[in-house]
Amino acid sequence: MSPARHTAPRMLVVEDDPLAARAMSRLLGRGWPILHARSRADALTIIEGSTPLAAAVVDLVLEDGDGMDVVARVREKRPNLPVLIVTGSLSESLVNRAAILGATYVCKPDVAGALLAFAARSLIWSHVTDEALRWRLEERARAANLSLRETQIATLFIAGTPRRELGERCGITENTVKTEVRVLLRKWPAGTLEQLASELRQGTPMTASTS
Repeated sequence: MSPARHTAPRMLVVEDDPLAARAMSRLLGRGWPILHARSRADALTIIEGSTPLAAAVVDLVLEDGDGMDVVARVREKRPNLPVLIVTGSLSESLVNRAAILGATYVCKPDVAGALLAFAARSLIWSHVTDEALRWRLEERARAANLSLRETQIATLFIAGTPRRELGERCGITENTVKTEVRVLLRKWPAGTLEQLASELRQGTPMTASTS
């Protein structure tokens, strides 16, 4: 792992079940370096510290307390941090509390799709400052069925990361970057990353891929 990955903002995963935490980390780790908190206490310590965070995924039921306490502390200490609540069941009170705290939620066991969508949106909104560009990129990434890694590469490039630095920022080799970019451009479709970025900034409608 490169040094850049240690200083980059991390995706906080608050989950006391080791198997569930491992599955979430595998799913989300292609877009973010993961920071795992195994308890409410660990999560609160991280939130109150100085570690840069990009987003948080919080299991509602933890052995040492209520995951909603973690979400509330996030809003107090890091008011703009995207939060996804993972729960085994929904209730009116949970929905209302999540809305008040500005969090989204997903019900177990089918969480993979929601996790990936949350991670992709967090990637885009943490790197792209122009709101209209954010929405266009999110819409195009979804329409082109980009993977989390492909979304990461597109987002970083559009946000101004030089092509030669994409591998270091993503924690992957240059050869892997080339492979990912080829697939990304075919899905978009576009001839180059520069063309992709130009079309997105101009709001050019998406055309059908010929692949």
